[in-house]
Amino acid sequence: MKNTNAPNVRQWITYCIAFMGLLFVSLTHAQSTQGTPAEVAKAYAPRIFMHPQEEWFPSSVSFFLQHVTKQGNRYVTNDPLESPSSWDWKGAFGQKSNLRSVPVYAFVMDNKREGGQAFTDIAYFTFYPYNRGKEVIKTMWGNHVGDWEHVTIRFRQEGNTYTPIKVSFSLHDTNKVLNWGDDAIQMQGNHLVAYEAHGSHGMYPTAGHHIYKTVNAVIKKIELADDTGAGAAWDTWNNVVTVTQDGSGTFSCVGHNGTPNAENCATWLNYDPQFRWGNAKSGKCGFGECQLNSGPTGPRDKPAVSNPNKFD
Repeated sequence: MKNTNAPNVRQWITYCIAFMGLLFVSLTHAQSTQGTPAEVAKAYAPRIFMHPQEEWFPSSVSFFLQHVTKQGNRYVTNDPLESPSSWDWKGAFGQKSNLRSVPVYAFVMDNKREGGQAFTDIAYFTFYPYNRGKEVIKTMWGNHVGDWEHVTIRFRQEGNTYTPIKVSFSLHDTNKVLNWGDDAIQMQGNHLVAYEAHGSHGMYPTAGHHIYKTVNAVIKKIELADDTGAGAAWDTWNNVVTVTQDGSGTFSCVGHNGTPNAENCATWLNYDPQFRWGNAKSGKCGFGECQLNSGPTGPRDKPAVSNPNKFD
């Protein structure tokens, strides 16, 4: 005899699909934040772990400017570098003793497009006075004065409500993209966790040993790697400088919690995109690197800021 009280399988499937849909909507809603761009930038600013053996720490741009001079289209250290691998010039070690006060520069880019849809990206740029390169055949390659790194969060924006969609970690000349909620992303409340590489400061979602490039070095191929670990924690939400762009393409910034900004960023934010944040290259060069590479360009030249069709 047929049991008329038995649950209808098709009905159960319908209920399950509806429940999962409601759960998804609920989780998505829970991750959303309402506020001004500056408030949202602070709400999602990352915790960045320095490597336990890190020596070259981040700094504010204003700290760096005390130790360099603008010469043409670049900054040059006030202390002459004794060699292409000189790493102990005044200012090179950043602000280790005052890490809590070091600002993160949050570029709010509301002009991003993907698949015909509009998004808002917040690119959290960090600055380091010095980047230490990699040792290959008993020589340090890829050192440079000045170092900009970033982590970007893409949001779906509806009015003043922001919902995070995915994250990009900058890794030297490339990036790693993960969907928001991916198991590989570690969180501290609303704040994602990033790990900066020892010396070179590339951003990663996890601690460990990361091979990012293979180079041909004379007689053999050598793997270049970054090491990350949970050393000092830099909670960047303690000092967020929010950067926006007006219709004419001019950038401006507001200090933490809307306070007047001591960074004088209205000047350097609008330098030529090809302006260099460090000394010219010098020493021997090979396999795409010099002992001292030219100082990098700034955020304005990076796809996270310059290209509305690129998530970086």
